[in-house]
Amino acid sequence: MFGWGYKKSYAYPAGFGMKPIGVTFYSIEPLISSAPESGLVSVTVYRSGDVSEASSIQVGTFMSSKYNAAAIGEDFENETKTIQFAANEFLATVNFTFIDDSFPEQDEVLDVKFVNDHKINIGTPQEVELTILGDSRLITGGGSSPETGPNVVVQEGDNQVKVCITLSGLADSSYPEPIEFLFTPTEKSGALNPAQEEDYDNTTTAAIMPSGDTEVCAHISTVEDRIFNEPNEQFCINVTSNVSVGIFHPAECQITVTIIDKIGTRGSIDINRRLKGVPKSSSTTEGNKFCFSFFEPHISTLFLIKVGSLESFPVQYHISSGVNGIYKTGTVQPGSINTEWYRYIPGNSESRLEDFQPLIANMTIDFFNSRDINDFTGIEIKTINSSHTISVTCFSMSIDNSIDTTVDSFVAVPALNVGSITQQYNYSIFNEYGNYYTDSQTVAAIVACDTIEAGGVSLTYSNTSVPGDYFGTYDQHGVRSSQIKFKKYYTPSVSSLPPGTDVYAIQPIGFMIGHACVSGYTPYCEYLIEQVPPSYTWGYNFLVGPFTIRYFRYRSILKLFPGKEIGTNFKIFCADSVSVTVNILVQNFTKKDHMVPNKGVFDIYPQSYCTVQSNKPLAVMQYFESHDWYRYYDTYHYRTAAPDMVWIPPVSQYLNRYLVPNDIRYYDKFITSGVFVTVLPHCFDASAILIDSIPLESNASKWSIFHCDNITDSCGYGISVNIQQGRTHLLKHTDPSCSFGAIMFCSGDGKGYAYPAGFGMRPIGVTFYSIEPLISSAPESSLVSATVYRSGDVSEASSIQVGTFMSSKSNPAMIGEDLENQTKTIKFAANEFSATVDFSFFIDSIPELDEVFLVGFLKDQNINIGTPPEVELTILGDSNIIKFTADNYCVHEGNGSVYVCVEKSRDTVDSVNLEITAMEGSTQFAAEDIFDFVAETKTLTLPGSSTQVCAQFQIIQDPFNDFKEPIETFYVNFIATGHLGGGQMKATDKSIVTIFELQPEIFADSVPSTNNVFTPESQENVTICVKRTFNFSCTRNITFEAINSAIGITAISGTDFVAETIEVPFTSDDLRVCATFMIINDDIVEKNESFIITVTAPDHIPTMLTIKITITDEDDVSVIKFSNDAYTFPENIDMDVQVCVETTKVLSDDININFRTISSDVDGAATADLDYISKFETKTLKKGLRAVCYNIEIKPDVTREPTEFFHVEFEVLNLVKLMDNNYYGLSRLNVSNSEPAVVYIMDTSVTGCESVYADLVLLISESSRMQENQFTMVKDLAAEILNQLPIGRNMTHAGIVRLSNSNRTQVISPLGDVTDLKLLKQIVRNISIDDEDNRGLATHLNYSMILAMDEIKKRGRLNSRKIIVIITDGLHLHEALPYDIAKITRALSYDIFAVLFFTNSSLSNWEELTGYKERVLFLNTFNSGQSKRANLFINQICKSISVGPQLLNTIGEKKIKNVGETVSFNCTADGVPVPNIVWRKDGSI
Repeated sequence: MFGWGYKKSYAYPAGFGMKPIGVTFYSIEPLISSAPESGLVSVTVYRSGDVSEASSIQVGTFMSSKYNAAAIGEDFENETKTIQFAANEFLATVNFTFIDDSFPEQDEVLDVKFVNDHKINIGTPQEVELTILGDSRLITGGGSSPETGPNVVVQEGDNQVKVCITLSGLADSSYPEPIEFLFTPTEKSGALNPAQEEDYDNTTTAAIMPSGDTEVCAHISTVEDRIFNEPNEQFCINVTSNVSVGIFHPAECQITVTIIDKIGTRGSIDINRRLKGVPKSSSTTEGNKFCFSFFEPHISTLFLIKVGSLESFPVQYHISSGVNGIYKTGTVQPGSINTEWYRYIPGNSESRLEDFQPLIANMTIDFFNSRDINDFTGIEIKTINSSHTISVTCFSMSIDNSIDTTVDSFVAVPALNVGSITQQYNYSIFNEYGNYYTDSQTVAAIVACDTIEAGGVSLTYSNTSVPGDYFGTYDQHGVRSSQIKFKKYYTPSVSSLPPGTDVYAIQPIGFMIGHACVSGYTPYCEYLIEQVPPSYTWGYNFLVGPFTIRYFRYRSILKLFPGKEIGTNFKIFCADSVSVTVNILVQNFTKKDHMVPNKGVFDIYPQSYCTVQSNKPLAVMQYFESHDWYRYYDTYHYRTAAPDMVWIPPVSQYLNRYLVPNDIRYYDKFITSGVFVTVLPHCFDASAILIDSIPLESNASKWSIFHCDNITDSCGYGISVNIQQGRTHLLKHTDPSCSFGAIMFCSGDGKGYAYPAGFGMRPIGVTFYSIEPLISSAPESSLVSATVYRSGDVSEASSIQVGTFMSSKSNPAMIGEDLENQTKTIKFAANEFSATVDFSFFIDSIPELDEVFLVGFLKDQNINIGTPPEVELTILGDSNIIKFTADNYCVHEGNGSVYVCVEKSRDTVDSVNLEITAMEGSTQFAAEDIFDFVAETKTLTLPGSSTQVCAQFQIIQDPFNDFKEPIETFYVNFIATGHLGGGQMKATDKSIVTIFELQPEIFADSVPSTNNVFTPESQENVTICVKRTFNFSCTRNITFEAINSAIGITAISGTDFVAETIEVPFTSDDLRVCATFMIINDDIVEKNESFIITVTAPDHIPTMLTIKITITDEDDVSVIKFSNDAYTFPENIDMDVQVCVETTKVLSDDININFRTISSDVDGAATADLDYISKFETKTLKKGLRAVCYNIEIKPDVTREPTEFFHVEFEVLNLVKLMDNNYYGLSRLNVSNSEPAVVYIMDTSVTGCESVYADLVLLISESSRMQENQFTMVKDLAAEILNQLPIGRNMTHAGIVRLSNSNRTQVISPLGDVTDLKLLKQIVRNISIDDEDNRGLATHLNYSMILAMDEIKKRGRLNSRKIIVIITDGLHLHEALPYDIAKITRALSYDIFAVLFFTNSSLSNWEELTGYKERVLFLNTFNSGQSKRANLFINQICKSISVGPQLLNTIGEKKIKNVGETVSFNCTADGVPVPNIVWRKDGSI
């Protein structure tokens, strides 16, 4: 381009190429691209650019990455060719040849490309693919026609779907004559969603391929149904021909047809893909072990445990707990539910059996002092035989007539270990807002199913709340791990944790969540409890419907919680019968959002049907909150209580059947009890869901529809149906492949309840991988394929590896000889569920049988493996597929005949003809024709689809019974003719028949004379062996069976041993075989007990052997004794005194015990029939229990009197029999009844110490003038003073000072350091005078008083009364009198009391020290409970320091305020303890 003018002109090129012609480039193209093995192929190498100089390059052959790659060294040589270019030469030709073998093969490919290509400039194309033409045709689905191929996609209802197959693999793949092909639609068994026969026309269509063509097509049809929103479904087209044209690839299902629902996929819920390969063992809430607990209610409550079984036989189970009284073995019948009842009374710390019900101690939760009470409240239920399963449902029910309420219910979660999955639990509990709801507290508790070492449980959460002292401090990852060992049944509460906590455990735990009422039952708090399944069971799709759980109006709330911290997106869509009520899409839902309205909490219109669809696992809980008048102690209140709660199972956890109880309520008059059922469309049939074999609701119009995306789609159906109370119900779908959801509910004028009838435990919240065969077998020249499935959480991309492994079977393919060690990497995109991998073989010239190898997942990938975890693939052999079923057939001479069988390893196209011949052998022990057997030939036909056929040959019995012949043998062989595969037309095989007449003797190996075996229970198993007298050439199965014995003291199956049958082969080489049986090792002291093991041995003498097994119990000695040495009861008690006898270990028998009261005439003794009712009674300590109690009536009176006492003694009946060594014996049973128990009757009007809030310091003298028995009295008095005061953390604190010489005067127990009365009294009793001979007369009272003052100053509490009590044998003149220090002490408002033992000291001196003569007591002796003066003195201490509540100032002037304004008053009060002030609405205080 150019331009010019008067001044400067211009010019420039319009453009130019940038081709690199200044350098040399090389490229390659095919010249002869394909040839048979006997020919050659050629390529042309081009040189371009700068070719002015000569050059040299190299090209070579390389193995292709395609599935039909030719193999180096087998199909072609690894060749490198050097090409010399002269100056200005542009191209050169290179030839390559193949290895010509005799194996029929398909087309195979190889690559030719440049060698050392990094040293030269490579152009385009840089490599070529060359083909070795096969010598057989390959028939595959596909072709060049539009819309055809191996995978055809059609829409439901299409009736002219074109499907084709093509011939390939040869230079000319056409066939010289017309061929008929048959196209047969059939089920695709490996499909994620296989189409059923009603989805397509399964008529076989014939199509003719003209000569010279390589493609033929047919048309098939699909059927339109009225099932909406179905997932994509698949079926196969199998193509066959009656002419051997070539190799079908794959052998079956050459074409896959995918049907898309005509309505489309909008609104559909597809669960099948997520369940592919997930372990089936976790598909239900039935299990063999459960652990859980209850929260502590504040009203009298019955705890009900419902144990159900769907097994076809009775199932034994065992219940145990850390709570005394919960220990039982029961049996539940098939299709039945047992109810185990337990009773709880608040504040009662005793656990004992009351006739038929045990009384249970504090259950799990004390919000402030949980480590100080019984934390071992876990309950375990397990089946005796671990292969048996049960289901467990729990209820807690009020037994207070004034409160019409069933507290709550939950389904127990089985304790399962699923592969390598982490035991993770999350919870997010909804609690209502507003200050007046503070009575309801969100709580959670961990139940240790088995002992968990420290560090085995850890917590993570979003803020810094501290969950008590069970867990340590944060580590660098924000995790707090358990810092103590959690023993079995341990149930630490984590009530202070925020909702939204993650709990991780190294083994299964029980995880309880809910609400508890902190201060007792009120109209503004309701007790809620649920057991949460592990987070790996959470799901993706939920159907949530409106079932009524209250008689009045209610508000419905949905609460959601994510299983993953990031990337969770979900949609909630709700509609009633006419309109959409909620349509919200939540993106990036995190755990921090769990309480955010319209993110984690949704208000749902009461009659809405809702669906929740998520890309990642979610937990969904539904709450119902009342807004109505509520009756509370015969008055009505308007209330908005804490919501009722029910766990909503995801649709992937629906079950096919549920066994449910329905007999819970006691007092409500208006009760609605029912079930709410949900089902997906593909399983919806109104008549298919049954309750007790009757359709739940057969009228389809009564079922409501769930919508997913709009008001017109349909992705679920639901209905609420009232059902009959007081019985067990079985809910079931008639289609075993279908599942449905069921929520049980009950509502009335009090609190209702709701719980899932059950749910699956499938680990769909994590990712699982499984593998199945696609093409399971092929000859050496072909391929096999496997499909790898990904299930559960597939929301993220992932990568895994599978590889080939050698089989352990007798016909393994050898890695390196039959196939390469192949590893395949599979990359899954997000939401991708499956992938296919191919494997090839080596082709050799060795005739072989079928050989197998495995394809499985490589180790150390940190993935969850489902079922199946590996597949077996077969390299089809080219030799015999038919043979005898055994190498040796054994028969007793008296049987009369013997059957010999021939089997095929795979189907054949046609039947196989068999000639099976019995003939004499030439061995020393050969059987003779006519005399021992009949030699003959049998002609049989083995059909192509059959696997086995048998022939019968006659055995002749020797007429001389007294002559026992040795073992004799004869031969059998067969000739098989027909098409056996691989061109084989004939096969033979040979076997032996052994005739025996002599039978070996069999006997117990250990003790042949007695057949009696002793085994200790602690060994936990017993191994029984049997021997025989000589080898037997034939294998026989020996059956060992453990059963109950009918003789002697019988061991019980399921309790003492496991009744089972074990079959063991007795091979020809064996003289001895053994079987091992389980012994149940419990903590019960038992007698020696026996059971029987029978051994059944066919063709042996005897045929049955009986062995007696005696279980010897080695448990430690059990002591029968009083539960306490002394009992103290107030005189005005409104119930009987209860004295209990207990065993330190549970016994296996009922023990009868006589109780009797004993009166006394000593000082302080109670009078029979005036103070108590004398009584003699026989009680039974039930087997399996630890305690039995004896009730005594106390007679209250109006007389003011000190504490009185009487005694109770017990006697064990039949003690001589129990002590016999054949029963329990002295080594395992001891009775400690030499000393009676003492019962103190305390007159509460005299003592008055119950509510003292004080700081007490005891000064205890150890003067050398006291003898040891006198010093014991001093310590007994100190202990009795402590006994009368309410020692405790929030009541009286005590400290102990030893009053002695200058070396020994010291603080023994600091004030308030020990708040346990029993331990404090033990500290007093442990003060000894034996360790210091020279104590001296001088006692340093001045110094000890200073120590006491310092203790109170440093450790005393605000508003507590301060007390010093001196217990000594008097003042000593050589010591400075402590009057001055006493005055200072009293000036500080400290109260001083003094007790003088064994002395005549002046009262005036001690009055000056204490300030009051009433605060001084002289004693010469003291016996606890028998010294009236001492008891009156202790009462004087209580009276002096107890101050009744008094109001110091009143409200004052009248105040008038408007509604909404605040009002305050200055009100103060005094007293010991300091009283609370309550202002009532009527104005009183």
